[in-house]
Amino acid sequence: MIIFLVAYFAVAAFGQTNDTETRTFNNCYQSYSTTLFLRNMIQPDSKVINLMDPEVRQLITDTCNFFHEKTGIWTNAQDKSSPELRQEFYDKYISKLSPDLQEKIKP
Repeated sequence: MIIFLVAYFAVAAFGQTNDTETRTFNNCYQSYSTTLFLRNMIQPDSKVINLMDPEVRQLITDTCNFFHEKTGIWTNAQDKSSPELRQEFYDKYISKLSPDLQEKIKP
């Protein structure tokens, strides 16, 4: 539990700004990458995601670009989005990932 809290607050503080208008693509990419990295630290080995995998890197890029196009801001991993927007993202990107990666990124 302590590891989870440390990971949560580390991600929350990493690369963020107070004003969403000053975020960039790099802030977004770092946030999602860091979240996956920290998630890897607490996951069983069978669920570890290779962050250097081109499919994972493309997913992070697609995530940032999708939510920027829909919301007008560069999001980060802690931003909340509507269930409809999450479903649209899932239908467009997650459902097209390899079955192995789909299994690993399930909550």
